[in-house]
Amino acid sequence: MTSSGRLGARILIVFVLAALLGVGSGQPAQSPSDRAAAWKRIYYQKPRLRFDVLWNGLSSIKPPDAIMKPGRMSVRLHLASGTTVEPTNTPRDSPAGFGGGGGTTYSRISFFPWGPNQLEEAWFEFRIDDRTYWIEVPYGFTRDPSAPLAPSEPNAGRPALAPGMTKIAPEDGVVPWTHIEYDLGLIQNGWRLLVQQSNPFDAQCLVTLYREDGSWKLDRPKTSAQIADAGGGVLTAPQVAARITDPFRRVDEYSFPRYPHDGRGWGTLTIAVDGKPTTAVIPSSLFKYTHGIAEPHHPQHIRVEPSR
Repeated sequence: MTSSGRLGARILIVFVLAALLGVGSGQPAQSPSDRAAAWKRIYYQKPRLRFDVLWNGLSSIKPPDAIMKPGRMSVRLHLASGTTVEPTNTPRDSPAGFGGGGGTTYSRISFFPWGPNQLEEAWFEFRIDDRTYWIEVPYGFTRDPSAPLAPSEPNAGRPALAPGMTKIAPEDGVVPWTHIEYDLGLIQNGWRLLVQQSNPFDAQCLVTLYREDGSWKLDRPKTSAQIADAGGGVLTAPQVAARITDPFRRVDEYSFPRYPHDGRGWGTLTIAVDGKPTTAVIPSSLFKYTHGIAEPHHPQHIRVEPSR
């Protein structure tokens, strides 16, 4: 199954974030850069943008008040234009829990309307008790995915911090995104194809092949990865690694050559398996040099784990 020429709805903006829900629970204070990842992801799907805060643990463990009491946390969205967007829903008094096997997961969900149909980055301002975390969304992912592709912006530059972040507190954490996950669906032989696209400086992708009927081989089927820029440039990535993570999954790792960083636009990512291509349209925040992360050396960056 090959995707159409627009962004599909089955996209996850996946973040690996700080262990935020333990903050304020008697733990010793840490600087933002010392804290490592633990809570989940931002879902990017029809008909609206959704922000989830998740906590999971043994059913016998009391969940933290920070997630159970609505006044302990809040979230809003900052657009590059300076506009601040509040959630459209009212926080529930107590979130629902679900689970099994002795474990329970609780979540607080915030819904946001889609932003303008533009290639602009955004930031979620997430407050928990007396601390604030600024969570980056790469440009191209706050617009409605069912709308026509946003116009290219040949004069636009690299992503930047939101205007509301010019004087953030020293204890605030700045959370860069790690990768965008595309589920490209079923391909030949009933296999499934997933891609994790990242762009810390130079673009990279992890290609995951999934099958239910036996073990993979490292050398077959052959895969390849390429990005065609709407301006006519083509990036062909050499494969740098391959591994079998379990009998059902093989992961091929690709690193794209450096691509000029002038302007913002769109490209077509093509993953071929034994020569049969599957495509996805992606914004240039996922492949242009230095367009992935705003201020990658910011002193208040939260430490994140690489895509693997």
